[in-house]
Amino acid sequence: MKYKIKLCKINNLGNIINDAFHMMLNDGMIYYTNQCYKNIFKCEMNVFANMLEIIHMFEGIDLKYTENMHKYLKINLNYSRQYKLT
Repeated sequence: MKYKIKLCKINNLGNIINDAFHMMLNDGMIYYTNQCYKNIFKCEMNVFANMLEIIHMFEGIDLKYTENMHKYLKINLNYSRQYKLT
């Protein structure tokens, strides 16, 4: 995947993906799929982890731990504990 990213001709693709990631933090990782999932918690966390991996493949993207990330992880951790999903 990193090889394909380097070949991509879209300018600022890393910044576009980073912006999308932050939008997804606000609205939910799978909000824009318009799909219903059986285990939404696992889907959300899988997308979150995958987005972080993808963003880290881009050089020059300065991903900082933000308040939105903190809120997102805290909510999901509390949900996970409440329903014993961890």
